[in-house]
Amino acid sequence: MNIYSRAKWLQYLSKKNENQGNVLVAVLVVLIIVGVLVTMVFPKDNCCRENFNRSVRIITGGMNTEQTLEYLENGAFKDFKYESKNYEYSTRATKTAVFHYALAQKNTLEPFKKYFVSASEPLKSYVGAVFLVSSSRLEKKKLKKKIETLGIVCETSFPTSNIPANPTYKNGVITCGKNTKKVGYSSYVGALVEGELKTPAIGMTIVSIVCESNAPGAIKHVEPAYQNGEVACGSNTRSSYRHLDRYSYRHLY
Repeated sequence: MNIYSRAKWLQYLSKKNENQGNVLVAVLVVLIIVGVLVTMVFPKDNCCRENFNRSVRIITGGMNTEQTLEYLENGAFKDFKYESKNYEYSTRATKTAVFHYALAQKNTLEPFKKYFVSASEPLKSYVGAVFLVSSSRLEKKKLKKKIETLGIVCETSFPTSNIPANPTYKNGVITCGKNTKKVGYSSYVGALVEGELKTPAIGMTIVSIVCESNAPGAIKHVEPAYQNGEVACGSNTRSSYRHLDRYSYRHLY
């Protein structure tokens, strides 16, 4: 085959495969774009999930403080139910314990619709629990009442919108239920302290204070105290709630 014939033959092959080549290039470009989008979206997806999980862990732990305060002031734990866009919150109270649930709603990753990602898988769910360890009325200096509680926050091992298994309390130790893991564990001491506070609008009053252990787990507490118009937590504890500091858990995720 001479040079002219070879050139014609190559030209024929080129025209024959032109359309196929364009399709392959188009497919390759689409695959590259999809690959880039996947690398962009999934880290953000995981980040968003973790941010939600972290926020709900904090809220569930805060409810432990709220329930300790509720028992301190009213002699019983509190029931409530509330539903937000991403989680459904509810409680189940007994005489000596309360369980509060944060159940992930389905389709809880609305922000990812802009990335054309289906987000039908729910976030992880949580169960928090507070167990009453002791409760006593006192006439000791300014201390009128004291309670001690243990609180735990458990996270499901996988994303789910089902109710997690309840934690259990035995021999002074709280354990998370089946298919959940511990993500928070604290002990609390609550006290009603009588005294004239420095805040002018309060005057003579009985003030509620809840103190949380500085380290995780069950720790022997030093009682809160009143001195010179100030109510303060004892050593090895920090204030989780003080008069007029109550947080509204209606601002939920």
